[in-house]
Amino acid sequence: MERVAMGYRRRLGPVMPVVRRHWVAWVAGALLAGCSTVDTTDFETAASTRSCRYCDLRYDDFSRRDMAGTDFSGAYLFGANLSWSILDHSQFESAILPQAKMEWADFDESNFAKASLEDAMLFKTTLRRAQLRMANLSRANLTGSDLSDAMLLTAVLEGADLTDARLTGADLRSANLRDANLSNSRLRNADFQGSLLTRAVLRGADMVNANFAGAKMKGASFASTYVRRANFRKADLDDADFSGAILDATNLQGASLRRANFRGATLKNVIFHGADLCESIKPDGTLEDPCPEEKKGSPLPAAPTASPAPQDGQIPGAPPGGMGGMGGYGGAVPGGMAPGVPGIPGMPGSPGQSYGVPPSGYPSSGGEAFPGSPSSGTQPIGFRSGGAGAAGDGIGL
Repeated sequence: MERVAMGYRRRLGPVMPVVRRHWVAWVAGALLAGCSTVDTTDFETAASTRSCRYCDLRYDDFSRRDMAGTDFSGAYLFGANLSWSILDHSQFESAILPQAKMEWADFDESNFAKASLEDAMLFKTTLRRAQLRMANLSRANLTGSDLSDAMLLTAVLEGADLTDARLTGADLRSANLRDANLSNSRLRNADFQGSLLTRAVLRGADMVNANFAGAKMKGASFASTYVRRANFRKADLDDADFSGAILDATNLQGASLRRANFRGATLKNVIFHGADLCESIKPDGTLEDPCPEEKKGSPLPAAPTASPAPQDGQIPGAPPGGMGGMGGYGGAVPGGMAPGVPGIPGMPGSPGQSYGVPPSGYPSSGGEAFPGSPSSGTQPIGFRSGGAGAAGDGIGL
């Protein structure tokens, strides 16, 4: 029996590993074949029919192809290679293109509305008259790209590199260009109304007839830049750097330029009417007047003052002259108060003193001196015209 068992082990021993290897290879081949079939199908569909809406084309290579007019709406093109391709008049609406390679490609008049292009490589890409409304181009590399007359309304270009880019006539209203680099870019006739350009770099940019009205440009840099016929009306330019710049026929009406730096700048026909220039640095290096302190909430109420010591015959705590026409001790005025109110009965020891009559020298009403007060002046609170005990006067508090 032992010999038989050993014989079976000898025969089956080398067989089992072979079976396992074949099984694993078959399963892996089936899985890989399925994946390649899906990717190849989408790729071939896009290449042949010029339409692949919502296709999964991640990391696919479409470089150096003529695919003008292709519809990639909603397609997933993460990391795809579209470099050197002709894709003008194509549809990329709501497409997913983060980290896509799109250098030297032609996308003229293509539609990228609401597309996601974060960290995409768009070096030397042409996007003339392209539709990029609400597109996300955060941190995208657009160095040397051509976006002439492109629609970038409310687009996000935060941290994007637009060095040497051409944006002539582009519409960037309400766009987000925070921390964007626009050095040496061409911005002639571009519209940046209401856009966000906080800490943006525009050094050496051509801004002839550019419109920055109402833009938020805190800390933006225009150093050594020729700014001609640009409109910055009511723009926020606090802490902006204009050092060494040339501002020619520039409109800064109503702009906020607090702590802005104009050291060494040349100002020709610049409109500063209504601008806030407090603490800004003038071209000669001198400092403007300090900014006024901003009001923080409503002022605190004044601390209450101590009450004067009561005079003889005065009720402690009652203000001088606080009660008009009240009869005093000893019955100086019959009835004491207004008709219908009983008076206080006279008490010995204080003849002739009335409550509410100020002491000697206290200002009285309208130049009329009260008994015992020869002076005249402003009437204390609680007094009305007329002498002490006048009919119908009553308590004036």
